[in-house]
Amino acid sequence: MSQPSRQIVILCEGDSEVYCVKRFLQPRWREKFGTSIVLKPINLYAKIKKIGKRTPMHLQDKRILAVFTLIDLYRAPIKCNQKSSLAEKVQQLKDHLRSLVSKEYHKTFHPCIAVHELEGWLLADKEALAQYLHYNKLPKWQEPEKINFQKPPSVRIKDLFQKHLKRRYGKGTDAAILFGKAGFERIYDKCPHFREFWDTLCKVAEHRTVRDTNR
Repeated sequence: MSQPSRQIVILCEGDSEVYCVKRFLQPRWREKFGTSIVLKPINLYAKIKKIGKRTPMHLQDKRILAVFTLIDLYRAPIKCNQKSSLAEKVQQLKDHLRSLVSKEYHKTFHPCIAVHELEGWLLADKEALAQYLHYNKLPKWQEPEKINFQKPPSVRIKDLFQKHLKRRYGKGTDAAILFGKAGFERIYDKCPHFREFWDTLCKVAEHRTVRDTNR
């Protein structure tokens, strides 16, 4: 009898994050790891405090290798110090998320942050967004994760949808389609916080793969 697949749980802030995992991360993940280790997104429906209960519940399941989060820095569940640098704000939110989880689970709990919002990753692939909008003169966002709270990425995308498609941007429907079209390498190259998130996911899986090989 074949062994059940190992899983990495990703606790997602909402619909967009779930679609990001399903439409953007999972295809690339299957290319790299097949089905021996799978990514399992779980929607928190913006109830961030649930991380404290959900994390130990999942980690008590022997199939679960680790629990990650995918939470926006924008509208974070804490007030970050406005005088702090971007890196410090990200660390403040990570520390807060870690504080929700009992220390005995910290080694297998990885709080990861979308900076400033998940839509920042969509701005990293200007070509895919331009094709979807039927407009090829979009600005170049060289560092999309630095697009800040004054006009965060989702607001910029909403404005583009109203201007070029004459309709609202759907954080569920449109995000799902755009993440299905987005180029992995473009986002990986332009978004260091995404790169950290992906690389940490891979390290967890690779460590498990090595352990299984050496048995």
